[in-house]
Amino acid sequence: MVAKAFPRQYPLLGLVTLNVNAPALGLKPEINRINATMTAQLNGKVLPHSFDGAMDLDFALRYEPRDHTLRATQVHVNSLMMTGLPDGLANMLQAYAPRAAEQAMDDVIVHTLRDEDLAKLDKADRLPASFTVTKSGLRIDFDEKSKAAN
Repeated sequence: MVAKAFPRQYPLLGLVTLNVNAPALGLKPEINRINATMTAQLNGKVLPHSFDGAMDLDFALRYEPRDHTLRATQVHVNSLMMTGLPDGLANMLQAYAPRAAEQAMDDVIVHTLRDEDLAKLDKADRLPASFTVTKSGLRIDFDEKSKAAN
């Protein structure tokens, strides 16, 4: 489901663009987060050419009732490595790009609930309230709509 939303482009620092491909997702139940690893390309006017690399990050989930989406929140970039970058650019990338990527990817839509999912929730008078990452998957706890609105 997540792969449909990729590839994506994220401007970083107004100088370069980070292009990311569909991630491989993993569960990190010990910290209640989802891990994503993806290939990436970095390009921009200040670079002599495009550079290939990889990014590893983890995030929590939140439900946005306004548009019925699951969104990444509390994004943390664990690593962002580009092959062949000159030392000066590599140092700048390591110093600034992870935080810029975290800001750019925070609140990214991970999934939009389908109409049939929404119909079931409406019938049950429920909305997703919290998400727990377990060894076997994602556990979703629900609240009554009236409680969730308060």
